[in-house]
Amino acid sequence: MEHEIMRAADRRLMSKQERETARAKGVVRGEVQLTGFQIEGAAAVAGRFMDIAVDLDNHRRELATDDVSLNLLLGEIEANFIRQGKRIQSQLFDQWGLG
Repeated sequence: MEHEIMRAADRRLMSKQERETARAKGVVRGEVQLTGFQIEGAAAVAGRFMDIAVDLDNHRRELATDDVSLNLLLGEIEANFIRQGKRIQSQLFDQWGLG
């Protein structure tokens, strides 16, 4: 409570320019924090996508063994997954303005 009173008193003693500068700093601080969260989120999405892609590739290899035809068929399914994952990732980046 005491801290809030001191801040309110400080604001009243600040000039209009100082208040505008403090407000602008707060906006920039918020934007930087939001961008940081978005970058961390993008990294989490990318990391999860890579983990699943590796698991899927290993699963394809297990299923196909030495069957060339089955490997090609499963490879197409895997490639579709990769394309879709890249599309989702791009849309996320575009939505956040990180693209």
